[in-house]
Amino acid sequence: GGINIIGAAAGSYIQLQTSEGNNNAVSTKMEISKEGYVTKPSTPMFSYLGTRDHAITTTGTQTMTSSNVWASSVNHSFNNGNHFNPSNGRFTAPVAGKYYFQFQCMSSNFNSGYLWFYMNINNTTKSYFQMTQQTDHNAMVHHMYCDLAASDYVTSHWTNNYVSVIIHYPCFSGSLVA
Repeated sequence: GGINIIGAAAGSYIQLQTSEGNNNAVSTKMEISKEGYVTKPSTPMFSYLGTRDHAITTTGTQTMTSSNVWASSVNHSFNNGNHFNPSNGRFTAPVAGKYYFQFQCMSSNFNSGYLWFYMNINNTTKSYFQMTQQTDHNAMVHHMYCDLAASDYVTSHWTNNYVSVIIHYPCFSGSLVA
């Protein structure tokens, strides 16, 4: 195996490629456009968007997984590199770096109690957001930037003490940014 740096004709881009295996298969790892933008074909990123309403039927803290949020009616799922596992709600970092995560939804039927959203790294809360109490649809966006080591994982959770809350159009997404 080896590393090749290739400049395209007329200076339209530069590619960093590796050759691997017995047949020295070439794989592009990075490309720099003539405008100076860096693209990484294997950049870990994901986005799951649900199109249904999710009634919160129990109190306490729950991780958003296939059993409660990502089970059905996912209208958009993008999972470059398959680093997000909807079954357990975990995004596992394949490499160390700076990452960005966002959870957004709308809520309704929430006129008593509390409703918090959390993002955890390796089961430790790093970011949180509280919804206001109201019965009308209320939009919420919760995000965080963080440093992750390879194999660290991020999950999105809610906790509440009121069971009639409904979340609408949940979306959890993340990406390696640097």
